[in-house]
Amino acid sequence: MSKRLIIAAMGLALAIAIGATSGAVAGNGNGGKKGKAKKAEFTVRVENLSTATSLPTSVGAVPVPISPGVFAVHSGQNPLFRVGKKADEGTERIAEDGAITKELATLIPLKKVTDGGLFEQAGGELGGAFEPGSETEFSFTGYRGQRLSLEAMFVQSNDWFYGTSGKGVKLFKGKKPISGDVTSAIGVYDAGTEVDEEPGNGTTAKPNQDPSAEDVGPSENENVQLQSETGDGFSIPAPEELIRVTVSAG
Repeated sequence: MSKRLIIAAMGLALAIAIGATSGAVAGNGNGGKKGKAKKAEFTVRVENLSTATSLPTSVGAVPVPISPGVFAVHSGQNPLFRVGKKADEGTERIAEDGAITKELATLIPLKKVTDGGLFEQAGGELGGAFEPGSETEFSFTGYRGQRLSLEAMFVQSNDWFYGTSGKGVKLFKGKKPISGDVTSAIGVYDAGTEVDEEPGNGTTAKPNQDPSAEDVGPSENENVQLQSETGDGFSIPAPEELIRVTVSAG
């Protein structure tokens, strides 16, 4: 068991202690390929592109912070969430409160997850949100056939989060590791766990509630879906106006 996995298993002194660059929660070293797989070292950069006035509301424009997030390097299905299914508790805690402890703990025992961990604003307050203009990077080893999935809270909401579409981002195109902008694979999803209010102005949304409180707003019991397909009547900027995710292979 890796040192970082031991830290992760201890609780979430884990997430704060690991830091922003490469907090792995799992790693079997071969991606299930018995040492014969082609591999590459990947670095992912996450940037908050929002400004102080990116999100118009009925009471004035506001910025769009991004919570600390969780990433997973895996084979098969996205281990973090699936559209059309109920959110697990880990996704619920991220989507409602930007709290990553439960989701990290969920990843630890999954054999199809060979690496993963947290990402948060570089140089910022530990456990704090990405503010406009901030960024971070994290690195990992990926193998052919594997994918990258991630999720982080769209903070100006009750239960919305940024996440990778489908099964996640394929790390290889044929035999070649990918490099470039993968923001097109990022969507804003509604976890379906808390009743939506006006983004940026909800009384039980994370920025407007007691900072120490969790699971505050009225619950709902819907499946995960793209926010744009909920029919809730709320409009927000396109993800590519708020966040950029790029991958480079070394």
